[in-house]
Amino acid sequence: MFQLTIKEEVFGTGKINEIPIQFSSERITLSDLIQQKVTAKIKEVNQHIKEKSISPFYKTTQEQVLNQDAILKRFAKLKDGTIDAEKACYEALSGFQKNVFFVILDGKQREDLQEELILTQNSEVRFIQLMPLVGG
Repeated sequence: MFQLTIKEEVFGTGKINEIPIQFSSERITLSDLIQQKVTAKIKEVNQHIKEKSISPFYKTTQEQVLNQDAILKRFAKLKDGTIDAEKACYEALSGFQKNVFFVILDGKQREDLQEELILTQNSEVRFIQLMPLVGG
């Protein structure tokens, strides 16, 4: 078992968020990598929802209040108000297939969800989200 830090980026903004994830095997599919990353992210977000604390993704309480409702509306919620990780994984895989984001592993873009990846503790994984064009 080893830990790997995945970097999330929004293309063109310079914003980077890091998510540490535990892996039990160095061989996984791209689909599994995406699902593990989404599950870890949703677990973190749900913890902040339960604690009603400021998410590390926002700098101020005001920024969180202004943005949190819009973000949470995008995801299916469970009865306790937390986000459903299984549905979020499904949406992420669908988004990947629609080129909403790209996955770069060790400098190479990965495109096939069933591709077997070999991870090491030195692997660099980047999820790059694209910004939609306004009016386009």
